[in-house]
Amino acid sequence: HDECQDTGMCTNGHCTNMNGSFRCQCNDGYVLSPSKNTCI
Repeated sequence: HDECQDTGMCTNGHCTNMNGSFRCQCNDGYVLSPSKNTCI
């Protein structure tokens, strides 16, 4: 399952799918939210 395909993942950033996980790389001026699935 590619979590990056889920709706609303990594808003204001770029999602990188990892083995069994994912990480968000935030756009300039944004920081990762405490939930780690969006950039604010």
